[in-house]
Amino acid sequence: MLMSVFQRLAWLAAHRRRRGSWLAIAVAVVASLVVSRAALAHEIDLSRGDYRPSDQGAEAWIEMSRGDLVRLLPNLDADGDGALSDSEITPSDATSKRLLGLVTATRGDVPCAGSVIQVAPSDAKGGLFGIRFGPCEGESPSIRIAVGSLFTATSFTHRQTGFVHVPGEEKPRDMILHGQDASVEVPVGGAAAPPPPPARGAWDVAKECFTLGVEHIWFGIDHVVFLVGLVLLGGRLRDLAATITAFTVSHSITLAATVLGIVAPSPSLIEPLIALSVAYVGVENFIVKDIAKRWRIAGIFGFIHGFGFAGAVGDKLPTERLPVALATFNLGVEAGQLVLLFAIVPVLTLLRKRDWFERRGVQVLSGAVVVAGLFWFIERVFVA
Repeated sequence: MLMSVFQRLAWLAAHRRRRGSWLAIAVAVVASLVVSRAALAHEIDLSRGDYRPSDQGAEAWIEMSRGDLVRLLPNLDADGDGALSDSEITPSDATSKRLLGLVTATRGDVPCAGSVIQVAPSDAKGGLFGIRFGPCEGESPSIRIAVGSLFTATSFTHRQTGFVHVPGEEKPRDMILHGQDASVEVPVGGAAAPPPPPARGAWDVAKECFTLGVEHIWFGIDHVVFLVGLVLLGGRLRDLAATITAFTVSHSITLAATVLGIVAPSPSLIEPLIALSVAYVGVENFIVKDIAKRWRIAGIFGFIHGFGFAGAVGDKLPTERLPVALATFNLGVEAGQLVLLFAIVPVLTLLRKRDWFERRGVQVLSGAVVVAGLFWFIERVFVA
């Protein structure tokens, strides 16, 4: 039914003579984004890995978003809908073979045999799998677990917060892993743990988390549609920047509150509210009178989106230098939003010089934003 609405809008735009073809293209693009990436909305290519010694070797426990899992293990998607239900996240021979080909371990130069010990849902948005390596015949005091192939098979932007649990150390060692050569060293056999890697400075943590913030905005389609809805009506660049900044300030507060354990609302409540915020912005475009004051509603909805950010990355931010990690992640989100703003606003300014866009374009695109928000709301309440 929702797709028929998009098709009707596209048909109307296309039949407003040649100049309307641009509207048809715009609506088609929005429709394709919603349908093809609805299951990935508000996800980021970020996983968590826990690596620890076991009786005969080592274990790797990796938690990923369901969007990443379905790209990595398409055989799990039994009904072919592009999403994974709890019942679909189950072990199989094909799944084990695939995972053991992507996550490998060696002790010295000797490969370790591996076996998948669990594949299961972790929460409403993620899935977890565990691999046990051993016995390992090498003589090295540690096992190297390589996960780079897992990352590149998911996406080129994938990153993981890895936690190496070392016997005798109160806290696990954490690090950000990415790239083809990503790996961790796990001490085994009662051997002394290898010396910890040099402590990362504030600058290293800042760069990593700033990049995560930028990527989270650029690859979170629901955030992008929300921002597009906010700027469709135009206005002074100063007012638009104030709107974006109000959104950042408020989501920074709720993100920090969640990560620090002060409050933790359920994703089953937050995710539908984020979808409704998208729909509301589209509706408001038809009735708003004072564009300069939209920063108020952006600030209110920012609190809700901040809880969504926390659900996606809260337990995956590096624990060392957490204040720096939080601050630079939020700065990355702000930078990503401003880049989008400076890319979108000039295009909209040029389009507004055309009469057909001024009369119908904003209304059609605002309607597409409404439908996108309602689509995600229905999906997150009745499908997820």
